[in-house]
Amino acid sequence: MKQIQLIILALLCSIAATAQIAAPSYTNRVSRLIYVGDSTTAGKKQQICLAEVLNKLVLDGKLQAYGTYDSRFTENRTVKQLKERFYPVDSIEVEDPVTGQRFFKVVTSQVDFSYVLFIRVVEEWAYDAETGTTHIKIVGIAPVRDEYGEDGSFRGRSSMYWLKYGDIQPVLEQFEKDNPEQSLTKAIWANYFE
Repeated sequence: MKQIQLIILALLCSIAATAQIAAPSYTNRVSRLIYVGDSTTAGKKQQICLAEVLNKLVLDGKLQAYGTYDSRFTENRTVKQLKERFYPVDSIEVEDPVTGQRFFKVVTSQVDFSYVLFIRVVEEWAYDAETGTTHIKIVGIAPVRDEYGEDGSFRGRSSMYWLKYGDIQPVLEQFEKDNPEQSLTKAIWANYFE
């Protein structure tokens, strides 16, 4: 009986020694803020910025935007919700200069893209303990605008919405082709986002 137990024990030890035990892998989400506000080429102001292009595609329904509550893309934002947030409609009292009559005029606010100076990037970092390497994958980006109070004081920065990076990769490539005056080449896009 003892011989059988010893044989089984020796067999188990040899199996354990030859079996490959997978090393644990770790993943973590990392967020960073990238400054993209310097959009001049040879001293000339760039005509259109990436945030404007993305915003137009979102409002045209060509890109799906997600809420900024978290970076997990759990909350879809509709075009109507985004228009209400970024293009609020208000009425102001105006006086007709000819007749002197006062009336209310409906005014739609516009987003000032000169205050969109940053892009927030969320990445998924996966560490493979077996090979000792870290793989970084961009998951999403969010245009970030500076917020100011009525007195002109800086109040902070807020993300406008999240976009999945896989959805906007063709837009980044097209932005390079359609905007010859832009100062960020494809190589720099790769450095910024990858």
